[in-house]
Amino acid sequence: MLFHPTYMLVNTIILGQIKTDDRICGPDASQESQDSFECITSKTYVASFGMASSTMGIILLAPGICYVLALSNNIPQAFGAKNYELCGAYMNRNIITVTAITLPLLIVIWVGIDYLFIALGQTKYVVQLSAIYLRIVAPGVVCYIWGQAHNMLAACQGKPRISLFSTAGASIFHWFVAWYLAINLDMKMTGIAIASSLHFVMRFAITVTLVRCDKDLARSIIPLSHPSSW
Repeated sequence: MLFHPTYMLVNTIILGQIKTDDRICGPDASQESQDSFECITSKTYVASFGMASSTMGIILLAPGICYVLALSNNIPQAFGAKNYELCGAYMNRNIITVTAITLPLLIVIWVGIDYLFIALGQTKYVVQLSAIYLRIVAPGVVCYIWGQAHNMLAACQGKPRISLFSTAGASIFHWFVAWYLAINLDMKMTGIAIASSLHFVMRFAITVTLVRCDKDLARSIIPLSHPSSW
């Protein structure tokens, strides 16, 4: 948990550095220009990110992780019985189940999240920015949840450090990519969202790679199509 919250802290710091163009948004500019999308202040970006990240945690991240933890309870029993194939079967069932749960939640985010924020009385720019972040990051979060299923397989077999390596590596990657996209390329919230989504995908990729490369854990890996996975 040391590195996990850092992506949120880094995103907040970067969004706080966003500057508006005085030629468009200064006191001498027209009212129409000052009310345009280009003149959104850093405070609005930070507020939108806070709204979006909290919503992501409530709608998608928390349910997915809770199911992963709950459905991993049988892995230690199978490991204690030295039934390594069954360990992999439990992990695969975990992945299949959380996928079935998260897909409808993804649809809710992609289709209806704007209406939720409007119903909560948010301004149009907070709605737009929050929706941008959520729609881009949501697929990455699903990958992260799949990665957590692999992390539980490793932790239940006495190898919890895999989670630390994947989180640390992806977090360091995210720090640089987020700044480059949001500030250097002036992509602002879109850049932060892309960097955050890549951060989650990278955590998944590192975790799966480390699990499959570990000779003790690799014996538990079976295809999702295997009959025991269902």
